Amino acid sequence: GLTGTGGALVLNNAQVNQSGFYNFSANALGCVSQPTSIEVIVHPEPITEIITPDSSICIGEFITLSLLGVPNAIWPNAETSPTYTFQPTISTVVQAYGIDANGCMDVDEIVIIVHQPYVEIVYANPWHIEIEGAVGGYYPLLTSFVAISNVPVLNWNFNDTTDIYNAPTQDTVYHFYENPGSYTLEVIAEFDGCYASDTLFVETYAESQLGCDDTTTFCAMGEIPNVVSPNGDGFNDVFFVPNRYMRDWHVNIFNRWGGLVGTIEKGNEYRMIPYDYWDPKDAAAGVYYYEYQGEGLDYIPYQGSGWFHVTK
Repeated sequence: GLTGTGGALVLNNAQVNQSGFYNFSANALGCVSQPTSIEVIVHPEPITEIITPDSSICIGEFITLSLLGVPNAIWPNAETSPTYTFQPTISTVVQAYGIDANGCMDVDEIVIIVHQPYVEIVYANPWHIEIEGAVGGYYPLLTSFVAISNVPVLNWNFNDTTDIYNAPTQDTVYHFYENPGSYTLEVIAEFDGCYASDTLFVETYAESQLGCDDTTTFCAMGEIPNVVSPNGDGFNDVFFVPNRYMRDWHVNIFNRWGGLVGTIEKGNEYRMIPYDYWDPKDAAAGVYYYEYQGEGLDYIPYQGSGWFHVTK
């Protein structure tokens, strides 16, 4: 039973484990009072549980938590709702209090893991001669890279015709770029479905070439024509300045009085046959002058002038 002493009966922290009627009577100087009955209702303790589809997320993602077992929930920051959606930036422990219809309370907690992989290219070679922060050179180009990360193995995507290459973090990675072109190198760190990446621009180029303007110097591109005969025999029918591996190219052609009679606006990038030329079929026979300027894929500038005959 429950007992107490004093002029007024006070039972502090009385623990009653089951519902029912409880009788009380007072005993003073051998006199016993009539018993008093009181009904005590003991509500079962609520059992709450925080659930979520996945307690591991990637940095930048939102997560939604639900509290089961009670109609009312108190989340962090005193937010009250059946669910709680937030965006954690670090791994954290979330507590929620559940209150049932009788005002009884329970608490549960869950650990949220936030994955934050990172990766950074800290070394690259050879550096580009013109573009800051890029890798470049004549093809075939041997390149090398080093990256740091909190992930043990990195995926290297060279974005050419080769497969993705896996290598341990901080290992020096070597790669041959076998053809001229522009590429975006990407290194990827992955952990539990979360990704981070770093990129680097890579340009490989061929050695630009230009035709000779005299017969005393040998060059692979051959001579700039000094005679053009537009007679349809397939030999020197048009005028062009032999060139290869040019990114910018412009040729102006003038008559003997300095009047502009033709232009060539496109150089050759990867082939010998000219993309653009000047056809003098409607021009008068005589001496013509030309000026050219351009820039090779290897960033070498070109500028020059000369003359040629048109015969008919």
